[in-house]
Amino acid sequence: MIMKKLIGILFILTALMNSSLYSAQTKVATTAAQFLGIGQGARALATGGAFSAVANDPSALYWNVAGVANLEKNGILFSHTKWFADISHQYFALVYQLGYVGTVGLSATYLNYGTMERTTIEHQEGDGTKFESYDFVLNLHFARQMSDKFSIGGTVKYITQKIDIQQASGVAFDLGTLYKLDFRDTQIGMSFSNFGTKMQMEGKGLYVNHDIDESYDSNPEVNAVLLTDKFNLPIFFRAGVSMTAFERDPFKITIAADALYPNDNSASLNLGAEFSFLERFYLRGGYKDLGLKDSESGLTFGGGVRLFYGTRGEILIDYAYQTMEYLSSPQYFSIVLYF
Repeated sequence: MIMKKLIGILFILTALMNSSLYSAQTKVATTAAQFLGIGQGARALATGGAFSAVANDPSALYWNVAGVANLEKNGILFSHTKWFADISHQYFALVYQLGYVGTVGLSATYLNYGTMERTTIEHQEGDGTKFESYDFVLNLHFARQMSDKFSIGGTVKYITQKIDIQQASGVAFDLGTLYKLDFRDTQIGMSFSNFGTKMQMEGKGLYVNHDIDESYDSNPEVNAVLLTDKFNLPIFFRAGVSMTAFERDPFKITIAADALYPNDNSASLNLGAEFSFLERFYLRGGYKDLGLKDSESGLTFGGGVRLFYGTRGEILIDYAYQTMEYLSSPQYFSIVLYF
């Protein structure tokens, strides 16, 4: 009953936010570094991205950094995705416990768009040469338990985007909090992501020779640089709740809901559930971007298995599948090593 009320509150807030945003432009595609909005970790993605209040594996460094303060083991996560249009997506995360001091983390995302043929005004079908483009972000994290119920964490990140010989870079910060209740393992999580500098393309490709005054034939061309616009980063505010809906040994069902408020789109709601057997075999499902107009996303599902190899160490292998309306549906694979 409490979970239904909390999800209802999240849904009402999302609907109210959407109604106000639809009355004006939603600012879609008006921010730089859109790859920062790609979720991380097959487990979280299989549950529709409703993970800010679950946040109990190394992928929490992306969803809500405060969650890693509650992990009992160090962990490494690696995720690979063959995205649509031959785009390759890689994610790496490392979480390390420092005792009472807190928990530190390191993570990175690399998105490679592959090799493309260079086109010019004179050669609009291609000039026979190739170029590459990629996005990259490196993150440093710290989280700490302030009490047995409340934890907080922060992230500083360096972001870079490269297109051929042009490049843009920026610095941003994340902040997350997680609060535990004494009812069915209920947790409430909130996170703010990507508060930072604007990004502007620079590089040798913007160097030109320019005639300042074409009315004088003898006026020589001078070296100049094309000035590109500066764009804000995509800022996300997530508010989520999770709880154990059913638990009877050896079965357990966890459900979660996240409300997402971006600065370049309308608000939406993510819903997810995870079914576990013996805390070793997992089935997951969810729905992403519920309430978002013209959403490309929808149903998600997946599963996982936990393998033990020692007294402290263990390996988790996770898989997720995300349905798409028009684009090819991506599949996600993650491996988590605890030590």
